[in-house]
Amino acid sequence: MNCNICGHEADFFSSAELMRKYNVKYYHCPECGFVQTESPYWLDEAYSSAIADADIGLLGRNYSLAKKVSAILKTTFPSLSNFMDWGATEFLRGSCVMQASDSSGTTSIV
Repeated sequence: MNCNICGHEADFFSSAELMRKYNVKYYHCPECGFVQTESPYWLDEAYSSAIADADIGLLGRNYSLAKKVSAILKTTFPSLSNFMDWGATEFLRGSCVMQASDSSGTTSIV
């Protein structure tokens, strides 16, 4: 599989169960460091049911998850400062990750 960012050959490194039924393969590009899945054949099913309008906890959950992701990134990659949230489930999640990281002054998520 070729890297979606730089086009170099990406190496298989792991797999995980997605949606409690799909065994999804993950690939890492040794050239640019990008991590991606195999072609996402599960997307139609994953996005088939919209989030309910009455879900008033959506913003709070996304902000909480953004803070956790920010902490993991800072701990795992202390020498790096820029990260891209590629293919996030909701635009809101990406926005919250940027806000949580920028408020610390050490990690900028683009």
